[in-house]
Amino acid sequence: MRLAQLPVLLAVIGAALPACTRESSRPKNVILVSIDTLRRDHLGLHGYERNTSPFLDRIGRSGVAFDQCIAQAPWTAPSHASMLSSLYPSVLGMGRFEDPGHISDSADMLAEVLADAGFRTHAVTSGGFMAAKIGFTQGFEIYDDAGLNMETTVERAMQWLRGIREDERFFLFLHTYDVHKYKPPASYHATWVAPYSGALAFHDRIADLVQNHEEQAKAGALDDADRRYIRDLYDASIAATDDWLRRFWESLEQRGLADDTLLVVTADHGEEFWEHGGSGHGYTLFDENLRVPLIMHHPSLSSRMVPEQVRLLDVAPTIATLVGAERPSSWQGESLEGFLSGHARTLVAFSEHAHLPAKSARTPHAKLILAASEPTRSFFDLRSDVLETTNLLGQLDRATWRPMADGIERWLRDNAADQRFRSGKRIVFNAAELEELAALGYVGGTTGSDIEDPDLDVWLKILAEER
Repeated sequence: MRLAQLPVLLAVIGAALPACTRESSRPKNVILVSIDTLRRDHLGLHGYERNTSPFLDRIGRSGVAFDQCIAQAPWTAPSHASMLSSLYPSVLGMGRFEDPGHISDSADMLAEVLADAGFRTHAVTSGGFMAAKIGFTQGFEIYDDAGLNMETTVERAMQWLRGIREDERFFLFLHTYDVHKYKPPASYHATWVAPYSGALAFHDRIADLVQNHEEQAKAGALDDADRRYIRDLYDASIAATDDWLRRFWESLEQRGLADDTLLVVTADHGEEFWEHGGSGHGYTLFDENLRVPLIMHHPSLSSRMVPEQVRLLDVAPTIATLVGAERPSSWQGESLEGFLSGHARTLVAFSEHAHLPAKSARTPHAKLILAASEPTRSFFDLRSDVLETTNLLGQLDRATWRPMADGIERWLRDNAADQRFRSGKRIVFNAAELEELAALGYVGGTTGSDIEDPDLDVWLKILAEER
């Protein structure tokens, strides 16, 4: 080959590579935002009829949005632990509301991986089940868990960013309970909440009412107007959070940081609005709890709505890959880099929780749920039954669902065998922390929360009963 041809050949090869793999276009910085309790289907980007999320819609359409991102747990502590460690909740030993578990020091957290790659690291969270004492601090220079609203979260994040030098890379993690709390600012309440004169208008702790089933029972049956009011408060809270994120991003644009920053926005879980008879989250493994938004935005990423299924477990490996950091061998998720450029594959999503013990396997077209209480097995065809209303298990040949059952069995065995990341440490909350958790509906009246996650042999017996 003549030397004169070499630059041309290299240019051709470079053009053929996906933009996100070129070293020169790698994001310099990372901001990961988790909007606690945000349902995917309450964003305009995913077809919601109300204009709750103009900023998220805009960055989702100009970046990469994932239509089927599945959380590994339906409540805050284990889902975030899985998101930030790329390990399943049961591998970490994360469990019930009253005993959430502690993230082991031996887990390789995303912040640690990025710190090792030379990033400055900082987190601003809303406390509660994102408290430092649960183990989320690993890898962060500062972990601010003061229980803040979105406005103060943004202010503290901006204050920290002002201390970052131009030659430094940073990883910023933001978490907010604003959507979870059902307490939108007054101006958003006026715009988004329809006139309502029912009893809930004087109820100061809607989050507790929605989440705490005992409180709902005390309040009596909610009628359509009550439920509409609750959903309006939820939408108003989304709109307020979206607006604060817009202002935050615009401030980064004004400082010239936006083009160098990979922005990832997601949620730890969704929220039930009586689709299956209940409300809140953490009690079921239906899609209203598990299907969450996932948006990635950076100039190197081409605009794309990814239809294939992915998992929150994959967020940390994807971020590490995109910024050129080394991926730990312990991580159970996969990098989604190929999905960003159209080279997708099938990823089965396993999810679990322990205070109403259940495990699930989800493909893009079907879901199998195992539960320690009746019904112990449920199978849904997601192509014809997107709301998961008809359990087909008794109507189908075993060959239809047996591969998913076999997948759950392998997954359960692998997770039970891996004891490296179980700290065994119990978390004790003080009075102020318990009051904060009570306001979110996590203390008292959590039906079934005293039930331990069964041992492996119990799950295997449940699987064997249908063989």
